[in-house]
This record gives sequence, structure tokens and C-alpha cells, in this order.
Amino acid sequence: MRTSSALQPELPGLIPQSIEEFRSTEFLTSTDSVSSMGGVLTTSTQLNAPSLNTYGSAFAATARQLGRLNSKNVKREEMDNLLNERQRLLDKKFDGTITREDENRLEYVRWSLDRIQDAQTGPSLDALESAVTAYERFMSDMRDFENQLDNAVNAQRGRNRANNRGITKRRR
Repeated sequence: MRTSSALQPELPGLIPQSIEEFRSTEFLTSTDSVSSMGGVLTTSTQLNAPSLNTYGSAFAATARQLGRLNSKNVKREEMDNLLNERQRLLDKKFDGTITREDENRLEYVRWSLDRIQDAQTGPSLDALESAVTAYERFMSDMRDFENQLDNAVNAQRGRNRANNRGITKRRR
């Protein structure tokens, strides 16, 4: 199960459409407009905005780090208050006396506690995830290598069979 420390999925089509709109829009700069005798002479300069798709993962990583930094600064007293509030709201839920407002508050308290926990354990989990990813990549490379070896062995066996058949035919 991934936490907020995982890369955040991008909304397909949302950012490129906005950027394309900006790219195709002509903007006027203050030096482009000149007033002369009551008339306005304007020229336009087309500006190209950089694609945010290129930087999406950097934004997600930065937001994750800033969120963790912010959550790390939570005092123990505040954390205890959140834990007590969660317990109180859970008691209401299990008693069947919880209101819609309390359910929303419970979700917020859970989310807050998750962010605090992620700030405490997230970097370790990220390091573990990186190690697992590296081992999975290594395993995939080893499987590819094994397939290459199998193909090379089978090709060599085929050549050996062909050579053996050729030697047998020449002896006859």
C-alpha cells in the first residue's frame, strides 16, 4: 500500500490542454501598444510556456518533502490531541451516534495522523521502495539474460546438429 510519499498520478489531459491554450494565445506586452492620435497600434508576440509534464515528478517530490517537513514539526501534544479525538470519534461511530459532521472530522483526523506518520516513516519507506525497485529491475535484467543464454544455447545446439548431419552425410 502506497502512502502520500508515492508519486502522485497526473490527471490525463488536464495540464496539456491548459498549456496548449497558453501556447496558442498571443499576449501583448506594454511595449507592444502605442497610442497615437487617439488610435491604438498593437503588435503581438507569441510566448511559449514550458511544458509542465516535464516537471510533474519534481513538483510531486517537492510537495511530498514540504508536506513531510511541515508534519515533522507537529508537537507531541498536538499528536496526542488528534489521537484522543480519533478515539472519541471512533467510539461515536461504533455506538451508532456519529453525525455526518463527525464522520467528516474523523476522516480529516485520520488524514492528519497519516501525514504525521508519513513524515516519521516516509523517508525510510522511500529508501526501501528504491531498493526493492532496484532488485526488481535486476531480476528483470537477469531474466532477459537467461532468455539470451537459452537462445544462444539453442542456436548452438542447432548448429551442432547441422554440422553432425553434414559429417554423417559425408562419411556415407
